[in-house]
Amino acid sequence: MIAAKLVQRIEEEKKYPFAARKAGTTGVVSVLVRIAKDGQVVGYEILSTDTDRNLTAGARKTLEALLGERLCEASLPKSLHIEVPIRYELR
Repeated sequence: MIAAKLVQRIEEEKKYPFAARKAGTTGVVSVLVRIAKDGQVVGYEILSTDTDRNLTAGARKTLEALLGERLCEASLPKSLHIEVPIRYELR
């Protein structure tokens, strides 16, 4: 449930970086998101090392917007680390 909410919020906040769109760059940025026991997004780490820098910057901007946001009202039994692929595809 919380992973689905996290993915939903990432998709809502995600914006395709202009430079990447202009260059026709696509790809996936893998990230690890840390969620505290109170359901709040408290940190993240970019796991991809070979991804386009513009896409990585876009993913970082998306995650920065989510820092401090509570993804659930109930307390969790423990803090979570959730790996999420952020996909950038041109249509």
